[in-house]
Amino acid sequence: MLHTIKSRMLSAVLCVAMLLTSMPANIFAFEGEEVETSEYLVNPGSKIGNIATFNIEDWSNYHICDKPAEYVEAWWEDDNYWIYNELAGTDEIPDDNIQMVITNYYYDKVLDYLWYSVEAAPGYELPEKLANKPFILYQDNQGYPDSLFIEDGGKNYILNAEGNVISNAVLPFYETLTLQSVSTLQGKVEYQWQILADDLWVDIYGENEAVININIGMLFNVLEG
Repeated sequence: MLHTIKSRMLSAVLCVAMLLTSMPANIFAFEGEEVETSEYLVNPGSKIGNIATFNIEDWSNYHICDKPAEYVEAWWEDDNYWIYNELAGTDEIPDDNIQMVITNYYYDKVLDYLWYSVEAAPGYELPEKLANKPFILYQDNQGYPDSLFIEDGGKNYILNAEGNVISNAVLPFYETLTLQSVSTLQGKVEYQWQILADDLWVDIYGENEAVININIGMLFNVLEG
């Protein structure tokens, strides 16, 4: 039994922060709760905290801005407000699969445009132009294919002390391993760290914060139980 436990300690240890409750905040930019819905627009605030990726296959023109409330038609003639424009030859999308987090939105009721504000998901970097102008025009409201794929339910990342996204970690004897859980969801998020032992996830008692410092003694106590 002791040999089996030691073998587990020396092997790759995977700890996961389980999201017990996570309610995206209903954050409404600029227009507030007065935003009117239509056939294509159903509570865009529900997308806040979710992961988005470019839909490069069906829609290849990405219009961006930093202040959508000050949008003017002249922007369509300015390459500075395009991250990718097939006709104009502007191409600054380094990776079609780059992951972004929806952080806010703006609905222009005058022009009937919907914009989503984004930031880079952990482990990714936004192109400089998009980082400076983080609002992307969501083309679905104009009858075009969606300009972004937006997932549901947010996403949870485990980071090491260097801030890198990881899926497993090795814990040597007499050392402490620090892990941090980062969720793209907004609002109150509750955590419970667990260890996988014999195909069973076991709670690590008292470890329900976003950061955990793991040592061998802690894991021995969990496995003995």
